[in-house]
Amino acid sequence: MDYLSESVQVLKGIGAYKAKLLAKLNIYTIEDVLYYFPREYKDKSFLVKIDAIKPGSVCNFIGTVSSKPIETRSKKGLLITKYSIHDETGKIDIVFYNNRFARSLFKPGDKVVFSGRTVLMNNKIQMEVPEYEKLNNSNIHTMRIVPEYPLTKGLSQKEMRNTVYKALDFTENRIIELFPHDFRKRYNLAEINFSIKNIHFPESLFNLKMSKRRLKFEEIFMIQTALIHIKGSKEKESGIVFNAREYVFHFINKLPYSLTKAQRRVLIEILDDMEKPKPMNRLLQGDVGSGKTVIGFLTLLNCVK
Repeated sequence: MDYLSESVQVLKGIGAYKAKLLAKLNIYTIEDVLYYFPREYKDKSFLVKIDAIKPGSVCNFIGTVSSKPIETRSKKGLLITKYSIHDETGKIDIVFYNNRFARSLFKPGDKVVFSGRTVLMNNKIQMEVPEYEKLNNSNIHTMRIVPEYPLTKGLSQKEMRNTVYKALDFTENRIIELFPHDFRKRYNLAEINFSIKNIHFPESLFNLKMSKRRLKFEEIFMIQTALIHIKGSKEKESGIVFNAREYVFHFINKLPYSLTKAQRRVLIEILDDMEKPKPMNRLLQGDVGSGKTVIGFLTLLNCVK
């Protein structure tokens, strides 16, 4: 079974509507999901106790829901839903605005991980519209290094993380490894399944670094391999021989300035290639004002003449 080519709709919770949203990100298959890498990460692994929370800070903590939510409205009619949360050190309020579903998010006794910015309101510290996740054995939105993805309208970070997590679970470490063990050992490369998992949900900053290294190496390796293949194919083709070297240097002598040593060296290399009966594949590189244009002109002159 080719797990990677399966449609994203094989994943639980991905119907036609969500698949359409993912398609806007050019995500159609399981492989597309796994290779849709995060743009950044937030370290939410450090937890604090409620009594250590300061106003104006961004923090993460575990708390227990104390009671049912209280709903009120502001003078302008804004719906305000407030939960009281406690741990063994103190209490704090969690606030949601204009969210009619907020009343059913938690029930008394739920243990929840919260992450967000705190404010001082009526001389009390509260956390407004936090990210949250009920405490379980596999938290992916909190209590870890959390990925943040490029999104499209209608798709949230939580939904994107859940999609990636389900795709990882679907493949179950069955992505085929490109590089042999000895090759990976020689170049200090992590295994592919480890790298894909840790590029999305790194277990540590070291694992994230190793995953990035492996995936960058593979990308460059594949590009270089393709270029070598293209170059090899081109070398088998017949090319046009251009041999107007004497005319080119005669023209150079008429220029109101002399070419630098580097310009002469590069020009000779190019003319040598152009005299061979096969296609030339070269990149002329240099800083602004270094004299690339005249070399390009002289090369064209060799063709025209």
